[in-house]
Amino acid sequence: MEVLSPTTRRIDLSEKKERYLTLPSLEGCLLVETTRKEVLLYRKTPLAWSLEAFGEGEEVMLPCLRVFRFVKAQGEALLVDAVYEGVPLAVE
Repeated sequence: MEVLSPTTRRIDLSEKKERYLTLPSLEGCLLVETTRKEVLLYRKTPLAWSLEAFGEGEEVMLPCLRVFRFVKAQGEALLVDAVYEGVPLAVE
């Protein structure tokens, strides 16, 4: 999971993301926007990486969440609203 802060967003979406996607064991890379309630998920498929966007009121299916008890999730779903709970959005 990477939080896209306004000051480092360009580097987070280019250099850092590309480095993450080269990790052999990584199955997904979740990028969290700070100026709006949206998360971007790069998910590994057999042929390439796919990109999915999720917004307010949606759930992100992440099988890896089964092992994390501290995440506000329902089974394997991360609630986008829970990511932003109690956190003010940044100003662009």
